[in-house]
Amino acid sequence: MEMEELTKFVKKFVDLNKMNFPFEDVQIIGKEYYLLNPKTKKLIEGVKFPPFSSGLPLARKSKLFEPSMALLQMLAPFTNKKVKVDSKSAWLFACGRDLFENSIVERFGDDSFVIVLNNKDEVLGYAVKTKNKGKILYKNVIDIGDYLRREK
Repeated sequence: MEMEELTKFVKKFVDLNKMNFPFEDVQIIGKEYYLLNPKTKKLIEGVKFPPFSSGLPLARKSKLFEPSMALLQMLAPFTNKKVKVDSKSAWLFACGRDLFENSIVERFGDDSFVIVLNNKDEVLGYAVKTKNKGKILYKNVIDIGDYLRREK
Protein backbone atom coordinates (compact mmCIF):
# COMPACT_ATOMS: atom_id res chain seq x y z
CA MET A 1 0.00 0.00 0.00
CA GLU A 2 1.20 3.55 0.64
CA MET A 3 3.07 2.65 3.80
CA GLU A 4 6.38 3.45 2.05
CA GLU A 5 6.12 7.18 2.85
CA LEU A 6 5.65 6.53 6.56
CA THR A 7 8.40 3.90 6.61
CA LYS A 8 10.79 6.22 4.79
CA PHE A 9 10.12 9.06 7.25
CA VAL A 10 10.53 6.84 10.33
CA LYS A 11 13.80 5.42 8.92
CA LYS A 12 15.17 8.98 8.61
CA PHE A 13 15.17 9.19 12.38
CA VAL A 14 15.42 5.71 13.87
CA ASP A 15 17.04 2.36 13.28
CA LEU A 16 14.11 -0.04 12.94
CA ASN A 17 16.21 -2.74 14.62
CA LYS A 18 16.30 -0.60 17.79
CA MET A 19 12.70 0.63 17.70
CA ASN A 20 9.89 -1.76 17.01
CA PHE A 21 7.62 0.70 15.21
CA PRO A 22 4.06 -0.70 15.05
CA PHE A 23 3.57 -0.49 11.26
CA GLU A 24 1.15 -3.42 11.42
CA ASP A 25 -1.24 -1.27 13.51
CA VAL A 26 -1.20 1.66 11.09
CA GLN A 27 -4.19 2.20 8.86
CA ILE A 28 -4.50 4.69 6.02
CA ILE A 29 -7.85 6.46 5.91
CA GLY A 30 -8.11 8.85 3.00
CA LYS A 31 -4.84 10.76 2.97
CA GLU A 32 -4.06 10.26 6.65
CA TYR A 33 -2.14 7.62 8.61
CA TYR A 34 -3.56 6.48 11.96
CA LEU A 35 -2.17 4.23 14.66
CA LEU A 36 -4.93 1.93 15.87
CA ASN A 37 -5.02 -0.34 18.86
CA PRO A 38 -5.92 -3.97 18.00
CA LYS A 39 -9.48 -3.70 19.37
CA THR A 40 -10.25 -0.64 17.25
CA LYS A 41 -8.69 -2.25 14.20
CA LYS A 42 -10.90 -5.32 14.63
CA LEU A 43 -13.99 -3.15 15.16
CA ILE A 44 -13.32 -1.17 11.96
CA GLU A 45 -12.99 -4.39 9.94
CA GLY A 46 -16.57 -5.25 10.92
CA VAL A 47 -18.03 -1.87 9.96
CA LYS A 48 -19.79 -1.57 6.61
CA PHE A 49 -18.56 1.95 5.78
CA PRO A 50 -14.97 3.14 6.15
CA PRO A 51 -14.39 5.56 9.03
CA PHE A 52 -13.56 9.22 8.56
CA SER A 53 -10.78 8.95 11.15
CA SER A 54 -9.74 6.60 13.94
CA GLY A 55 -6.93 6.25 16.43
CA LEU A 56 -3.85 8.39 16.85
CA PRO A 57 -3.10 10.58 13.80
CA LEU A 58 0.48 9.96 12.65
CA ALA A 59 0.75 11.85 9.38
CA ARG A 60 -1.00 13.29 6.37
CA LYS A 61 -0.06 12.82 2.74
CA SER A 62 -0.89 15.75 0.51
CA LYS A 63 1.78 16.98 -1.89
CA LEU A 64 4.35 16.21 0.80
CA PHE A 65 4.43 13.81 3.72
CA GLU A 66 3.40 15.79 6.82
CA PRO A 67 4.21 14.09 10.14
CA SER A 68 2.03 14.81 13.16
CA MET A 69 3.34 15.91 16.52
CA ALA A 70 2.28 12.50 17.86
CA LEU A 71 4.61 10.74 15.40
CA LEU A 72 7.51 13.05 16.29
CA GLN A 73 6.86 12.39 19.99
CA MET A 74 6.95 8.64 19.34
CA LEU A 75 10.29 8.91 17.51
CA ALA A 76 12.08 11.39 19.81
CA PRO A 77 13.18 8.90 22.52
CA PHE A 78 14.70 6.59 19.88
CA THR A 79 16.71 9.08 17.84
CA ASN A 80 19.81 11.22 18.25
CA LYS A 81 18.69 13.48 15.40
CA LYS A 82 17.39 16.21 17.66
CA VAL A 83 18.35 19.56 19.13
CA LYS A 84 17.35 21.35 22.32
CA VAL A 85 16.77 25.10 22.18
CA ASP A 86 16.57 27.89 24.78
CA SER A 87 13.16 29.07 26.00
CA LYS A 88 13.00 32.22 23.86
CA SER A 89 13.83 30.26 20.70
CA ALA A 90 11.36 27.54 21.71
CA TRP A 91 8.57 30.12 21.77
CA LEU A 92 9.64 31.61 18.42
CA PHE A 93 9.85 28.14 16.85
CA ALA A 94 6.35 27.30 18.14
CA CYS A 95 5.17 30.50 16.43
CA GLY A 96 6.52 29.27 13.09
CA ARG A 97 9.95 30.92 13.08
CA ASP A 98 13.20 29.29 12.02
CA LEU A 99 16.09 28.59 14.41
CA PHE A 100 19.59 30.02 14.32
CA GLU A 101 22.62 28.00 15.35
CA ASN A 102 23.22 30.14 18.46
CA SER A 103 19.77 29.24 19.88
CA ILE A 104 20.73 25.57 20.25
CA VAL A 105 21.77 24.68 23.78
CA GLU A 106 22.28 20.95 23.20
CA ARG A 107 22.83 18.83 20.10
CA PHE A 108 22.24 15.09 20.28
CA GLY A 109 23.55 14.35 16.79
CA ASP A 110 24.33 16.23 13.64
CA ASP A 111 22.09 15.74 10.68
CA SER A 112 20.26 17.70 8.00
CA PHE A 113 16.90 17.12 9.72
CA VAL A 114 16.16 17.22 13.44
CA ILE A 115 13.40 16.99 16.00
CA VAL A 116 13.35 20.21 18.02
CA LEU A 117 12.97 20.03 21.82
CA ASN A 118 12.51 22.69 24.48
CA ASN A 119 14.50 22.74 27.73
CA LYS A 120 11.99 20.29 29.30
CA ASP A 121 12.61 17.74 26.51
CA GLU A 122 9.13 18.35 25.05
CA VAL A 123 8.87 17.97 21.28
CA LEU A 124 8.25 21.29 19.55
CA GLY A 125 8.46 20.11 15.96
CA TYR A 126 10.69 19.20 13.06
CA ALA A 127 13.30 21.29 11.22
CA VAL A 128 15.69 20.96 8.29
CA LYS A 129 19.26 22.28 8.53
CA THR A 130 20.20 24.73 5.78
CA LYS A 131 22.68 27.53 5.15
CA ASN A 132 21.63 31.10 4.48
CA LYS A 133 24.28 33.73 3.72
CA GLY A 134 26.95 31.52 5.27
CA LYS A 135 25.03 31.00 8.53
CA ILE A 136 23.50 27.73 9.64
CA LEU A 137 19.75 27.89 9.95
CA TYR A 138 17.18 25.29 10.98
CA LYS A 139 14.15 25.79 8.74
CA ASN A 140 10.87 25.12 10.54
CA VAL A 141 8.94 22.35 8.75
CA ILE A 142 6.24 21.70 11.35
CA ASP A 143 5.74 22.89 14.90
CA ILE A 144 3.26 22.65 17.77
CA GLY A 145 1.66 25.97 16.86
CA ASP A 146 0.77 24.89 13.31
CA TYR A 147 -2.65 23.56 14.29
CA LEU A 148 -3.62 26.83 15.98
CA ARG A 149 -2.42 28.96 13.07
CA ARG A 150 -4.55 26.90 10.66
CA GLU A 151 -7.66 27.62 12.76
CA LYS A 152 -7.67 31.36 11.89
